[in-house]
Amino acid sequence: MFSVIFIIGFVIIVVNHNKGNAYTNLSNLKIDKLKIGSKLNQRQFYKREDVTLKKIHVYSMVTHPDFIIIVNKHSDRVVGMTLINDEKLHTNYGWNIGDDISKVKASLGKNGDEKALHNGFKSLIFIDKTHKIKLFIIHKHNKIKKIEIHNI
Repeated sequence: MFSVIFIIGFVIIVVNHNKGNAYTNLSNLKIDKLKIGSKLNQRQFYKREDVTLKKIHVYSMVTHPDFIIIVNKHSDRVVGMTLINDEKLHTNYGWNIGDDISKVKASLGKNGDEKALHNGFKSLIFIDKTHKIKLFIIHKHNKIKKIEIHNI
């Protein structure tokens, strides 16, 4: 009897340990050929003068104003991106706004943390601790509404 309880306890510890240490590599995730850490081609973007912050610049894409880029003022590198309302831009994994959330889960695995939000919205969060990147996806009725990726 003791050995059965010991084995069950050991299995529970191993499963919880592996779940807590699940890893998703987000270092290559791109939205319209841009990824965290890349240099911004400023010809395709305009600076948002309505947003003034000490350490970052905020840009929007000229042809896709709902694609917002956050750039470090000192390094001129992309530190965050947000995509809303624009179904034409997509990630290098092939999903975009309006797609089924199952496409995200199929390409990134089950390491995401899903939580219920208000009004039927849900969030799906993936964290890459090695590269210090967080992917935050908002969806409703299993359709992607917002894709946000940034440094943590």
